[in-house]
Amino acid sequence: MKVLIYFHVDQHRMKGGMSYDVIILGGGISGLSAALYTGQAQLKTLVFDTGASQITRVSKLNNYPGIEVISGEELISVYRKQAEAYGAEVRDEEVASAKKEGEEFLVETASGTYRSKYLVVSSNANSSLLSDFGIELEVNPRIPRPINQMKDGDGSGETSIENLYVAGLLAGLPSQAVIAAGQGASVAVKIATKALEKPYMWHDV
Repeated sequence: MKVLIYFHVDQHRMKGGMSYDVIILGGGISGLSAALYTGQAQLKTLVFDTGASQITRVSKLNNYPGIEVISGEELISVYRKQAEAYGAEVRDEEVASAKKEGEEFLVETASGTYRSKYLVVSSNANSSLLSDFGIELEVNPRIPRPINQMKDGDGSGETSIENLYVAGLLAGLPSQAVIAAGQGASVAVKIATKALEKPYMWHDV
């Protein structure tokens, strides 16, 4: 009598770690905005968040178009729910290191190794992750207190390393939530267009 044993192979757990299309380091305004769009584009997206976004310390946000008044915590909560509703996974976990190996990015946390083709760094609190890629940092001159940005950052989010992007203040933006949201979305559109090999646009209905 022959016994057949079938093994289920999870494609996202192959090659020594969970595999994603896009990993985003930082769950603030720009990071979650990017995740919303890459998720809607059906790119498997993972966000690592430590809850350190400075917007959560704002009690009243009065300058976000379309919303009369909202707290920073409430706004982040809405962003997170929207990103998750469109397929993004958000993990409350700190990233220990990130590097590129061949055509993939490897992200290490206490829970294991995660791989992706595209990486977005949007964490102001952990800007040293960019230094690990050899990207120089400088103080963002558009912000009244010292926060790092990518050297010569022009807001585009593109870096000298293929498929590595920066979002938010690290990209050289001023400290305004609505600008960070738009720039994060812009980075995501670039990634989706490249990954899907056709112009990506999210049409509302």
